[in-house]
Amino acid sequence: PRHALGSLRVALTKLPAPILESLEVTRDSIGVAKGARLAVDTDAFMALARSAEPRERLAALALYGGDLLEGAEEDAAAELGDWLLPQRARLREAAREVHVRAAQELHASGERARAREVADAWLRREPACEAMHRLLMAWVPGDEALAQYELYRRARAVLHGAPPSEEMAAHAERLRRGAERSLRETPPRLGAATSFIGRNDELAQLRGLLADPACRLLTL
Repeated sequence: PRHALGSLRVALTKLPAPILESLEVTRDSIGVAKGARLAVDTDAFMALARSAEPRERLAALALYGGDLLEGAEEDAAAELGDWLLPQRARLREAAREVHVRAAQELHASGERARAREVADAWLRREPACEAMHRLLMAWVPGDEALAQYELYRRARAVLHGAPPSEEMAAHAERLRRGAERSLRETPPRLGAATSFIGRNDELAQLRGLLADPACRLLTL
């Protein structure tokens, strides 16, 4: 304990002055100093993510930089892990929801390229995110939707050792059946509205127009 306290005192001296001024350090405790003005990025992110304004939710995307204190648990005490993991999960869930919602809103407003960027950005963090894959499947035709489903299926298998959810598997099966049905259906035969058979005068006029250098456009 004495060695640990000594290490803590040394660490406190190395803190940036604005942080150290915001702390109240006693022999037995460390806390936030009275009157300290703190700006916590996780609080700002949650406020933006929960906002009813689409513009502020987009700001939340820019503020989210990944898991809270990523890598800090490797050399930390068990007590830190007990606090950190639930906080990290809470922030990740909020980030997932705001990415999906922002992608939906951007796509609905016609900003499809930007919507895809938001979706891809989250899938780089969470490749097996079912909500995002399902959203992307809704934006494209059936064959492309099935290709997107295959990406989801592989990510689930590799990252979680799990099959697709029942809901996603059923959705993919409906898409397959729809594709098979469309292939079986014979498209209606299109017949010519008019015929050039026997219309010698009209054909001669067309040949004359085609041979005329001054004729720049001919429509039928």
